[in-house]
Amino acid sequence: MGSKLQITKRCGLKPAIIKLVVVLTALMLDSAIPQAQGASCTADADARPWTVIGDAATDADLSGAACASDGQCLLVSDEKRRAWFFRLTETTPATPKLTVGDRLELKPASGDKEADAEGAAFDGGDFYAIGSHGTSRHKNEFQASRYSVYRIKPDGAVQASGALVPLLAGIPGIGEHFCSEAQASSCQSLQDGGANIEGLAARGGNLYVGFRAPSPGGKALILRVAEKAAFGQSTPDLQTFQVDLGQDGLGRDLGIRDIASAADGFLILAGPALPEGDDAVGSGRIFHWREGNTSPRLLRDLTVKDKGVKPEVILLLGETPTSYRVLVMCDGAMGGSPAEYQIRKE
Repeated sequence: MGSKLQITKRCGLKPAIIKLVVVLTALMLDSAIPQAQGASCTADADARPWTVIGDAATDADLSGAACASDGQCLLVSDEKRRAWFFRLTETTPATPKLTVGDRLELKPASGDKEADAEGAAFDGGDFYAIGSHGTSRHKNEFQASRYSVYRIKPDGAVQASGALVPLLAGIPGIGEHFCSEAQASSCQSLQDGGANIEGLAARGGNLYVGFRAPSPGGKALILRVAEKAAFGQSTPDLQTFQVDLGQDGLGRDLGIRDIASAADGFLILAGPALPEGDDAVGSGRIFHWREGNTSPRLLRDLTVKDKGVKPEVILLLGETPTSYRVLVMCDGAMGGSPAEYQIRKE
C-alpha cells in the first residue's frame, strides 16, 4: 500500500485538491446522518440550557436521572447497558453543567442483550433503575435483559432483580398487555399498547413505576411496590393507580415518560403512549399528581419542534412553596439537550 504522496502522484492530483475532496466527502456523509441527535430538546424561550460534559455528551438515548441529597446523581440510557454517575455544577450561572463521570454497566438479572433502562430514582441511600419490561420497539422481540430492576449503591455496586416480572403479569390492567417469555411468540407490541415502563420514582421504601403503555384514552397506570419486594426480599404489597393524562395537541393518547418525587406529591412527564415514529415530532406535558388522585393537574406544555425528539427525563432540581425547578432531557438529542424550567405550583 503506497503513501498518501504516492497515491497523489499516481492520480495526478495535488495534495491541496485531495484535502478538499476529503473535506467535501466528510460533509456529504455527515449530511446523511439523521440530524435529530443535534436537535434541541425544547424550543421554549424561558428554558435555561445546560451543557453535558463527559462520556454521555454524545448519547442521544438518555432516559432517566435521579439525584441524592449529597449531590451525587445517576443517569441512565435506554440503549445497551449504559449508566453514569454525574454532578450538577452551577458555579458559573450563565453556563450550568451536568458533569458525567465514569460509565457503569447495568448487567441484567437474565438475558444477554440491552438493559433498556427507562427510569432512575433515589431513596434510602440507594439509586434505582428499571428496564422497560416490554418487547423491542422495532421487531417486537421478547428479550429477557429488558426485564430487570436495579439497585445501585453510591460506590457503583449494581444488583439486578427479575422479581418484578411475575408480579406485573398478575396485575389487572397490566397483565393482559404484559409479555412474558412463555408468550414470546405472540407478544403485544408497544405500537398496539403492549406494556412498557418508562417512569420511575421512589419514596418511603416504595418504588412508583410509571407505564407509558397501556394508556387507553390517556388513562395511564402507576404501580406502587415496596423496594424490597422488587428484589424478592418481602411479600409484595401492590397498589395500582390510574392517572388521566388525556391527549396531546395532536390527539395522541398520553402515557408516562418519567416521574419525579416532590415534597407535595409527584411530577409526571407525559408524552405519546404509542410510538410516534422517528420522523415525527414528539410532545411533552408536565403534571402534578398526588397519590390516589385520578386527575393530575397540568402545570405546563413543552414546545417540541424537532423531529425525532421526545422529552423523556424530568429531574427535580429544587422547589419552594410556590414553584418547582426542574430539568427536562430528551431522547433523540445529543446529551439529552438539558433544559431547565421554573414552574409555578399554582
